[in-house]
Amino acid sequence: MPMRCIIRPLRAVAVKCSIAYSRGLDFAPVAKAHASRFFLSLVGGGGISGRSSIGSEDLKTLKDFLFRY
Repeated sequence: MPMRCIIRPLRAVAVKCSIAYSRGLDFAPVAKAHASRFFLSLVGGGGISGRSSIGSEDLKTLKDFLFRY
């Protein structure tokens, strides 16, 4: 989920998230405890650098939380 931030002295002007180009904009509210379970299984399973160790719905849930966070 690449993000870009344009920074001027002492303040951020804009944050751009390119996730909208790869999925719908239906970001659902997700509890931190719920998302952390998926995050830990992804990090623990080595899924960040290659194959995901969680399903597509679980990955969407995690991305929903990270976008709203």
